Amino acid sequence: GRMRGGNFWFMTTDKAGAAINYENNIGYAGDLGVIFDYGSYHTAWTNSNNSLSSPYSSFSLDLVTGSSALNYTFNDIKDYQVFINGIDATCGFNNLCSGIYSFETAQRAAAKSFVEQSGRTLVLVGENSNWTRQNENIALFLESIMTGSNFSITNSNWGSGSNNRNISTIDFTINGYNFTNSARSTSGSGLVCDSNFDDYCFGAFAFFPASMTDSDIKSDVFVYLDVNDPQAYNLDLKILEYAQTNGAPVSSTYNLFEDQVTIAGRVDARFTSNTVHHIYAFAVIPREHFSPSGTSNDYFYPNFIPTSVWSYGDVGVDYCLAVDTQSNCNSDYANAYKWHTKAFKNGDSSASVIHTSRFGWSDNNVPEGMSLWYQHIDND
Repeated sequence: GRMRGGNFWFMTTDKAGAAINYENNIGYAGDLGVIFDYGSYHTAWTNSNNSLSSPYSSFSLDLVTGSSALNYTFNDIKDYQVFINGIDATCGFNNLCSGIYSFETAQRAAAKSFVEQSGRTLVLVGENSNWTRQNENIALFLESIMTGSNFSITNSNWGSGSNNRNISTIDFTINGYNFTNSARSTSGSGLVCDSNFDDYCFGAFAFFPASMTDSDIKSDVFVYLDVNDPQAYNLDLKILEYAQTNGAPVSSTYNLFEDQVTIAGRVDARFTSNTVHHIYAFAVIPREHFSPSGTSNDYFYPNFIPTSVWSYGDVGVDYCLAVDTQSNCNSDYANAYKWHTKAFKNGDSSASVIHTSRFGWSDNNVPEGMSLWYQHIDND
């Protein structure tokens, strides 16, 4: 539930001894999948993988080549940490070339499923106008993961900023990792980025962190539209290093206890404040004895202690006397529930507020012996 305005949230769980097991798999030194079917341009990536040095380490390499290499499915690539989608044979047309897999519909769907997983890195490789179809399909893929975007390809050496096939000066830091590279000309193609998604667009090289993409995309995407460039520069090495900066998967267990309450947020959003320091007290709704014989041995005890371990009997906390007189409490046992009634009522009147002299009230509705939960908040 939440307090009106959404500043204070709480969750109650009614599970005794339950456990939630989960794995944080954001970043791990897993497999590197390199898939190419043209020349030996894959060697730039395999060589960079072999040259990774401390604090980084080489990935387990899965190199796939051949005429059907790029005709992959999601099952073929899903376990890679880093996937390099290389180039197939030339297809310089917008239309499909027979027997050539230029990042076609099925592969774009597989790649999208790949980046819908956490902790992965996708690298989409293109080239000059002889690979027009693959380059255009890369642009289509980017538009599919960034709703409302518009990407295109250029093969011009001319144009301002990154709107040409050259690589402009690269210097940015993401997740604590710094990418730097000098400006240079290339023989590949350039990615013309949508102005709303061009933070890391540098012509033939571009980067799209998951935070820039649609909410279902959990991993980052690189675009590298020149297969010759990695052999002379170290951007491929930097990509592989970056992919390892997120650490290793961690398996964790979160234990739920019976009637557990979890609270979060600023609980003071609607409270009067005249100080930079705030201390708030929570009065926990008590639990009634689970097996009384009528009213003679009925009592209340702390809510956060499971019935399976409670064996102390009546601790002497009198919730009735905290809100009523001794006479009324003695005359009608129903008055024993008045404290609960007051606590559950909504409103600002004295009938629905638990007062305590610890915070300046003249009366005290917190029974002697009751423990309060405290939260301390500073404005900064």
